[in-house]
Amino acid sequence: MRWELPVLALRNLVIVPGTTVSVSVGRMKSRRAIEEAQAADRRVLILTQRDQSVDEPAGEDLFENGTLASIKQVVRLQDGTLEVLVESLERAKVVDYLPVQYLRAVVETISDDTSGDARVIQVLASEVKDGFEKYVAQNKNLRMDNIQLEYVRNLTSPGVLADQVTHHSTWEVADKQIIVEAISIRERLEKVLQNLNRDLEN
Repeated sequence: MRWELPVLALRNLVIVPGTTVSVSVGRMKSRRAIEEAQAADRRVLILTQRDQSVDEPAGEDLFENGTLASIKQVVRLQDGTLEVLVESLERAKVVDYLPVQYLRAVVETISDDTSGDARVIQVLASEVKDGFEKYVAQNKNLRMDNIQLEYVRNLTSPGVLADQVTHHSTWEVADKQIIVEAISIRERLEKVLQNLNRDLEN
């Protein structure tokens, strides 16, 4: 499905589908994008910057793949910064940018590729769960409570599992962006498992 949406550019943060996250929005173009979304259907495309040092990113400074999200709450702070609670809904990518004073794009949502051997996918999902249990035990400073951990343990959707593990991890932007771009469920699980095993070996 195609949408025409304002774009929220983030640095040092990748948001995966199925998560609700609070982000600070201070740059003028980003604040304008939030205001435009609020005036319409509250939907926004969230993209991460390729180079975190760029202060005023244009389309070419952002990854093409991100997430379609819904704005749940906006709080304006005294310094003009917006604290925005967003619910990330599904994967999406930029088709084309529109010539306006802020970042706005034609956006296409992306469905998961569920092809592949179901048994292999289930084995990978089981290995991801086991690896994540060890990862949580190893990372005592991980911001994750027992309710969140139990939620991940009980997930039956392999794709959602991969996204949730990515969300709770402390991986770098590049690692998380690869997961966002992984449309194939099998590939997504394999990438997540690689990251878990890498961290557990260190």
